[in-house]
Amino acid sequence: AIVPCRQCAGPGCAFRATRDSQFCCEVCAGKLNGSGTGDGHNTVCARLRVADLKRGWWEVVRCDRAAEEEAACLVVPPEVSAADEVAGGSAGTNGCAGGPYPVILFLTGAGHADNFQDFLWGSVDTLLQNPQVRSQFVL
Repeated sequence: AIVPCRQCAGPGCAFRATRDSQFCCEVCAGKLNGSGTGDGHNTVCARLRVADLKRGWWEVVRCDRAAEEEAACLVVPPEVSAADEVAGGSAGTNGCAGGPYPVILFLTGAGHADNFQDFLWGSVDTLLQNPQVRSQFVL
């Protein structure tokens, strides 16, 4: 299942809150001091920006007749830079202005299947922290 998420309730935080919390990490929740991480967040914070999720969309498909459930795929197009916007570029409703772009296909294993682990924790979030991935690839 696709787990709904929301913006972290921490003041000024741009990251998404985890599945059962209002906050992205214990620092934003006021439980820990985040001074040792460099960005003011807990070391286990996913640092997945809500803006990245809003830029993307979910595709759902039944792979074949034997599949018991539909497969879900998160598609996140590259960011449109300020220079692209000035030049008239726009990601539009389905992204990818100025493309074509290479695609990073992230296949999940048993840890992300059957609701054992949040799909957006510990994998896709790490890829999206890289500015080159965010600006040059479809994930």
